[in-house]
Amino acid sequence: MSNLQNDHNVYILGAGFSREAGYPLISDFLNKMRDARDWLNSDGRFEECDAIDKLLEFRLNASSAAYRVNLDLDNIEDLFSLASASNDSISKDIKLAISATIDYLSLEGNKPFDVKVSVSKDFITEYFQSGDFVLSDRTPNRFEMEIPFYDYVVGNLVDYFNPKKVWQENTFLSFNYDLLLENSLQNLGVHFTYQPNHLFPLSKNIQEDTVDILKLHGSINWLSNDEKEIEVIPLDHIVSRNLSPYLIPPTWNKNFQNSFFLLWNSAIQKLSTATRIIIIGFSAPKTDNYFKYLLAAGLQNNISLREIILVNPGFDSEIELTGFEDIFGLEEYQKTIIKRIPKTLGELMNPASLRVLNRGFDRNNMSIAHYNN
Repeated sequence: MSNLQNDHNVYILGAGFSREAGYPLISDFLNKMRDARDWLNSDGRFEECDAIDKLLEFRLNASSAAYRVNLDLDNIEDLFSLASASNDSISKDIKLAISATIDYLSLEGNKPFDVKVSVSKDFITEYFQSGDFVLSDRTPNRFEMEIPFYDYVVGNLVDYFNPKKVWQENTFLSFNYDLLLENSLQNLGVHFTYQPNHLFPLSKNIQEDTVDILKLHGSINWLSNDEKEIEVIPLDHIVSRNLSPYLIPPTWNKNFQNSFFLLWNSAIQKLSTATRIIIIGFSAPKTDNYFKYLLAAGLQNNISLREIILVNPGFDSEIELTGFEDIFGLEEYQKTIIKRIPKTLGELMNPASLRVLNRGFDRNNMSIAHYNN
């Protein structure tokens, strides 16, 4: 039986988490990919351009299947799932096309706004060794500085801005291929490691409060070595070796004889000790039925769970909750353990919402001056 945990937050991140950084949702991914192609071509990244061309050709040729089977070929998840069931060659091209599009957006996409915070002098000394500070003209003896939006969000989720925090555990289960989470943790100086450790031979837990990340659909900086080990390597190095990143389609066709099984099993272990499960920007698509069974397997031996929290601005609409109704039977279950927070990611960062997560900043040391959007 699992040990009782009183403060283990497990965050489950979907595409909506990365939306403020300009990354696409499922419905508009192909349009972003078309935008990326010209940029990649001008940058001399011809192999990735070719992969995008092959993906779009595959989509065109697959239109006959959509007449007979209910497929949305403008949905990148449906397209990726169909490709994974077709042949290895097109699957490799789609992985490369998806990764190149994400890389393009990380460099050329819309940048999220900064958050201006007002902090005490002691807080600056302890937490912000570098940065541009100005004396606040609103509050005596306070200083103001701007923090990148995602550094601020991720910092709050792991309680980085709270000097009074006691021991806690934070785990991220992500269905996203991008590096937004990792980059923000690195900017904050928060140690993180990919899990499970034995899949990543160079990954080491550095200290007790290291944040664990499990990317259940892979990542644009992962390269699989015979699916027994995963090497963390920049995307351009992967492309230069004529390979594609380790991405897993959101489909039934997942091979439990490889590293995916190890990732999934590690996620089950994390869910089995979760005090709170916070689902952000993920709508439980029907293409990924494994999510339902992931939760079931993780929660069957969980003695610590207090709440499951659904964060999405659309979750005040019954339409947006369809996937979760199938998983939880929300009408009855929400009365006891399910909480809906129909807010954007920025709105989640207010003190009242963060208290629901048992996270947040100490307002004696820091407060929000304003959002610069």
